[in-house]
Amino acid sequence: MKQRKRSRATGWRNDSTGILAIFADNKKFLMPVIFFIAVLITVVVVYKANRMASESALAGNDSSVGEVNEIQEITMEECEDQNIIDLVTRYYNAMAEGNKTEVDAIYRGLDNAQGLKAEAISKFIERYDSIKVYTKPGPIQNSYIAYVYNMVKLYDYEKALPGLETLYICTDENGELFINGDSEDETIINYIKSLSVQADVIDLNNKVASEYNEMINADENLAAQLTNMRKDIQAVVAEAMVNQATGDASTDISGDASSTDASQEAAPVTYTIKAKENVKIRKGDSTDAEEIGKAEAGDEFKELEALPSGWSKIEYNGGEAYVKSEFFERVDNGTEAGEGQSATADSSSSANDDSAGKIGTKKIKADSVRLRKGQGTDSAILATIDKGSTVNVIEENSNGWSKVEYDGQTGYIKSELIEQ
Repeated sequence: MKQRKRSRATGWRNDSTGILAIFADNKKFLMPVIFFIAVLITVVVVYKANRMASESALAGNDSSVGEVNEIQEITMEECEDQNIIDLVTRYYNAMAEGNKTEVDAIYRGLDNAQGLKAEAISKFIERYDSIKVYTKPGPIQNSYIAYVYNMVKLYDYEKALPGLETLYICTDENGELFINGDSEDETIINYIKSLSVQADVIDLNNKVASEYNEMINADENLAAQLTNMRKDIQAVVAEAMVNQATGDASTDISGDASSTDASQEAAPVTYTIKAKENVKIRKGDSTDAEEIGKAEAGDEFKELEALPSGWSKIEYNGGEAYVKSEFFERVDNGTEAGEGQSATADSSSSANDDSAGKIGTKKIKADSVRLRKGQGTDSAILATIDKGSTVNVIEENSNGWSKVEYDGQTGYIKSELIEQ
């Protein structure tokens, strides 16, 4: 027995020596093969880890996408969920009808601009036909990214034009679907952007663009007609938003003045504003607009108009420019053009001041109102305030935002969301 064991041991060592000898003789060829196998295993492990992280985010384990930097390819499918189809159909019907109340109930955003847009475009768009909804999973639980194809029939053009719109659809705490028009979470925005460059979305975009361009090329007057229509819609919506923010009922959505005597209208009020920190000066009221200068902390400018979008129009180098209102503070009470007199009284003045009743303890009249760091929907969210909650209104600005105190924090909310 002992002899047999020794023979087996000796045989194993001889076999081992033989394998090592083979490896030594052929390492020039075997080393690349072993290296390739190791790399392949690493790639598989990394792929599975990334896929698990993405699936975890899509499963709704967290309220945001988290740290997933790359979204795996997700197949776009034609929607079969009747609840989503019904929501999208209701939305487009309401847009065509100019039903602001219905649109604002479906498309939830703080500035209510979509409802105003519906009232404006209903004067140009007769209906939406052939609505098809394609979806991909959204970045949070029970959410969806919807790509909506439709044919837009204008009142004064015989053919319907192809259109494509991306909608972010979420589910609220009551289980109701809505279109989320107020998401500012960078991870959610990046998630939606990453889906937009996936092959099937690009193919759908190209298909619609091809159909659209074919119609434009076939009718040289169509492009000009559409351009003018967009300008008219933008002008009407902008005017309506200003009227809504200032509470001016003298002009309706069509832009026709009421019987109010023009001589009774208040003169424009301008303010001196001072930069609280270094900030960019832009040609338009958007972060995409061209940067034409910079303001340093302490620089003062004449504010010509505070826009409801959270931007201020200012005098700059003999012309006009725009800055973010949240980075500036007013250093005077304002003057009426041509008079040099104070246009508004200090909040501590007599009770006859029109704004006096709007300062003090007030209740929130809308659901889930967001307290923000600055005056704009792109400003950071400090807290969410429930309907019926009490806030201390410190000041109400002419741009439609109010400075309030809530739960030990000071921030801004839309004035229209506060009971007056």
